[in-house]
Amino acid sequence: LTRLPLAARPRSIAVVHDHLVQRGGAERVVSRMAEILGDAPIHTSFFDGERTHADVRRRHIVPSPLNRLGALRRNHRWAFPILAPLFDRVRPGADLTILSTIGWAHFAKPTGTSVAYWYAPARWLHQRDVYVRPRSSGGGWRGAAVSAFEPWLRRRDRDAVARIDHHLAISTAVAERLRAIYGIEATIIHPPVELTRHAAIESIPVLGLPSDFVLAVSRFMSYKNLDRLIEAMALLPDRHLVIVGDGPEEERLRAMAGSNVTFVGSISDAELVWCYERCDGHATVAYEDFGLTPLEAASFGKPTLALRAGGFLDTIEPGTTGVFVDSLDTIEIASGIEELLTATWDDAAIRAHADEFSVDRFAHELDVEIGRITAEREPGTRANVGESDHARDLVR
Repeated sequence: LTRLPLAARPRSIAVVHDHLVQRGGAERVVSRMAEILGDAPIHTSFFDGERTHADVRRRHIVPSPLNRLGALRRNHRWAFPILAPLFDRVRPGADLTILSTIGWAHFAKPTGTSVAYWYAPARWLHQRDVYVRPRSSGGGWRGAAVSAFEPWLRRRDRDAVARIDHHLAISTAVAERLRAIYGIEATIIHPPVELTRHAAIESIPVLGLPSDFVLAVSRFMSYKNLDRLIEAMALLPDRHLVIVGDGPEEERLRAMAGSNVTFVGSISDAELVWCYERCDGHATVAYEDFGLTPLEAASFGKPTLALRAGGFLDTIEPGTTGVFVDSLDTIEIASGIEELLTATWDDAAIRAHADEFSVDRFAHELDVEIGRITAEREPGTRANVGESDHARDLVR
């Protein structure tokens, strides 16, 4: 990996991340970030080594004292009412701390320079119509909890953002949301395509799958809109959808799926590589802040059907690496899947697009930004929420 000279780095670096209890894209990113930053320790609320990526288990993880409570470690969403005060107590003593945040890590209070790496402003607070919906398993109580704590959480959220010195965003969509919500400007550093690091290993077949299939890789959450994909497959009885993942919506999704939809659960990286290698294309109509799975598929030369929104606008080139649909209309999605499967695609061009999001590129851009921050940092200077001109000067 590309590394800054030691002289250009802060003496000590720490990372704070929301939680490490599942196998998602953010977990891959924060693990690689910690490696790039000299194996920096990762402070987090909950850590479950059996449920997250093997790569994460190799890092120096510093979980909160509540990690000893197995019920919360296995069901981190139950801790919702206490997560803000929990992260208030996370105070890394490093010269520079990266707040790798999906909604909670930015509440931490580093003693040195702070840099937020935003996957998204808290969706449950700023995108409730998308993220917390009644149809979601458990969505009712989560929505009630957000409503009860909302005024307090909004104040705490803005206070936390006001403490942060510099801001980075994973995509154009997230940078625009940060500007709209907080009046801050963020530098965009796209996450890397991490699965390509495993492409050299021998892939392992997932038994029982058809020879031709469209692949969906997703956690089973309401905002992932897997139900719309399943409904579209009912209109395409001669096509087959294979879904990789798990989550709270699994029972509902299995109940509505037809015989041409196969669930394979949470699988290993080697099995996932095999699925990407063998699929005819990839499909996702989620509300994503970046859109990592289309890039994973592209690294194997496979095109993606996606919703024309959010992070997919940064990661998919229509006509070259995939097909967009403009809504969640079932008929439109079914038509898009047919277009995906009948169009002619240039595998080499698709792989070249994925190469633009390499781990080395991510390491270089992160090192450059940290080097700039280290060189320009003036003690006592902070970017305040709403002071967009000052914030822009700090993070430009």
